[in-house]
Amino acid sequence: MLKSHRNPFSVSRGLTFLAMTLLSFQAAANTVYVDLTGTCAGNTPCVTTLQEAANTVTDPATILVFPGDYNDAVFFGPYQSLEIQAVDASGNPAVGTVDLIGAGGRLVDPGAADRVSIRGVNASSGTSAFVIDGGSEVDISDAVISSESRAGLQLSISESGSRVQIQNVIVNDNAGSGIELELEPEVENAEFSITLLDVTANSNTRSGIEITDDDSPFIDSSIVNVTAFNVTAQDNEAGDGLRIDANNGTFRGDNIVARRNSDDGVDIKNAQTLIITNSEATDNDNGQGDSGSDGFELEAFDITAVGLVATGNVDGIQLEEFNFGNNNPPFGRALVGCIDVSGNRAAAISAENMDASSSVRIRQSNIAADNGLGVILRGDSTADATVSATGNWWGTASGPTHLNNPGGTGAVVADGINVVDDSTGTIAFGGFVAAELDTGANCVDGLLGPVQVPTMNRLGLVLLIGLIMLIGFAVVSRQV
Repeated sequence: MLKSHRNPFSVSRGLTFLAMTLLSFQAAANTVYVDLTGTCAGNTPCVTTLQEAANTVTDPATILVFPGDYNDAVFFGPYQSLEIQAVDASGNPAVGTVDLIGAGGRLVDPGAADRVSIRGVNASSGTSAFVIDGGSEVDISDAVISSESRAGLQLSISESGSRVQIQNVIVNDNAGSGIELELEPEVENAEFSITLLDVTANSNTRSGIEITDDDSPFIDSSIVNVTAFNVTAQDNEAGDGLRIDANNGTFRGDNIVARRNSDDGVDIKNAQTLIITNSEATDNDNGQGDSGSDGFELEAFDITAVGLVATGNVDGIQLEEFNFGNNNPPFGRALVGCIDVSGNRAAAISAENMDASSSVRIRQSNIAADNGLGVILRGDSTADATVSATGNWWGTASGPTHLNNPGGTGAVVADGINVVDDSTGTIAFGGFVAAELDTGANCVDGLLGPVQVPTMNRLGLVLLIGLIMLIGFAVVSRQV
């Protein structure tokens, strides 16, 4: 019988090969764990710094970060897909367990990336929490970002079809804007979709939230659609609460609160369609005369502004021309209703750049002004422009102050008949009410009509029918 002999050299080679294989597996891992203690709850590959994770992970990349304070500046990228998720001590997704402290910026440069997702990670005292350059799908959620030496979040987006969603994020006390998102379209007719949900941007050195363009030669043909629900911007020192360029697209805003910002509370520019409801702009007044610092500065071709409160600003609500490209056409339509506007330093409501084709209606609103000026049709409009402002409360039972309303002592209506400054055109104010109006939810619902319930698309219908058939088959089989 032949004896079996082990070859030490062969065993050594085998161990070496195994070790190299394991190292290669770690170097090529799509998911990498980061833990300051180096344990990662038993998960591998496990590293102790974010930069090491960025160097180790491969595309599509997922980095799961265990609790702790991380202070390394880090460069992520380039990746086609990058996900950074905070986890708890057991490795389960969590919120607020990870803090990035100091150490400069955290640059995410995904190049031609399709997706960047950052969830549950807080940051403070660095350059910027995240600088994201590129990405056609960006999701940032569940984060507190503060005391950065530049913008809290800084994003540059260029690819047509890009979608950005920022949800449940607080960006306070940063030395730039809270959120700075710059659009850099590289082709004509580029489209962008941006969603802000449950976002707070307070006490930043510049604006709370800025969504602007970089003067790209293609920006005039771009379409930018923005949704902003449950957004608060207060006490921002040298900018607007919200400044959003919704170029040729649709802006939809609800439950926005903008208080004590040095410039405009809410400044929406260049939209095709602008719908803002149930929002407040209070005490946005830089004290520098009658320019800037409006509560709501709304610039679009088609405006719906319902359920707003604007007090203590320069103009409470300023309706401006649709300033898209070089055409500068006048308003197509504006509906303003169920609003409370009082105590603004210039006008409660001002309308600009209108002509005879414009349709502007102000309904069921309380319009008062400590300085007397209620509604003004400014001089850059044409003499045949009209505003219909019927059925409103003007601060007194006698109605507005106007030459066509002798004895009226309420807020002043300024047009081409009752001229104030360079006012022009005609404002119809008949049918005014003798008591303050309830501008709450019932008013808003009555003015806007019932909420449209989304209909199921064809794919959803097919899936529903399939599910019903499966349930039916299961019941029949069980009976058999």
